[in-house]
Amino acid sequence: MITAVAMHGLPRGKEPWPIEVAVVASHAPSAVTLHIRQGKEFAQVSMTAAKAFAYRATIPAALLKPGFLDYFVTIESGSDRLVIPDSHGSWPDNWDFPKSGGYRVPVVAVDAPLTLFDAARDDERVIVPYGGYSNVTGFGIVPSAEGDPVVRLDAAAVAQAVEQDLPVQLAWNGALVTEGRALDQFVAMRVEGRAKSGSECVVGVMLIKRDGTAWGAPVRLRSDGLPVRVPLTALRPVKAAMLPRDFPKGINSYWLRMPAGRGGSADRLRLANLQAVQFTLSTRFSGSAADPAVKVEIARIALTV
Repeated sequence: MITAVAMHGLPRGKEPWPIEVAVVASHAPSAVTLHIRQGKEFAQVSMTAAKAFAYRATIPAALLKPGFLDYFVTIESGSDRLVIPDSHGSWPDNWDFPKSGGYRVPVVAVDAPLTLFDAARDDERVIVPYGGYSNVTGFGIVPSAEGDPVVRLDAAAVAQAVEQDLPVQLAWNGALVTEGRALDQFVAMRVEGRAKSGSECVVGVMLIKRDGTAWGAPVRLRSDGLPVRVPLTALRPVKAAMLPRDFPKGINSYWLRMPAGRGGSADRLRLANLQAVQFTLSTRFSGSAADPAVKVEIARIALTV
């Protein structure tokens, strides 16, 4: 019988993917085969004995398409045949084989962006200075012209905000999910959003590390909504708001404290141990007050290769 399926990270498109299963039986099976579902058909990859109980195979890159990979494992020993997960007695390629089920893992394209913030996905997880959006002037989650949720920041509220800063933050509980990819392959940040009621507007976007160090850069969003690419080398140590704010207001510093020894001329941004992404409408990034009529919409922020 088969007792476990051990996967070595998530499969990545354009790269062969090694996979291993552990088979426990009274004697060695005559065949262990990986069956990869492709529409109504199955591609078969033979698995070879590697060590005690372990059988291995490498899925060719040609079979890895971005999306999801569905597969079954079959074990044959004499007249005995077994399908894992259970297929109710049927066999891959049989007409009555289940059209769903099996093991399923996501396949990520090697060069796909790593999303840090998505308004449609994260609308209930973002943090603003005091409570929810309904309690904060200048913020809102609204549908864009295309109907997708976006975070809207209202420049008219900047002058009345604490430190003239309108920050929004998304923090990850634990480590950032990298989908099996190495963070050091990413060299830029892509910001998707637009300036409403004006030709362009500057927002500040920051990456915050667990030690409180924040690296940020001004991002000039245009009214046409074209994504803006910012090289990570353009990010510099900056102040970031401490979110959520304390209550009563004003007991602690508004700003995160930069750790000792960080932020000097020799310091460099390293993506390991990222804790949060924060963006803001603030005069410290724009250099001057924004046109009060401008409203900025942020849809997504991602790391790119």
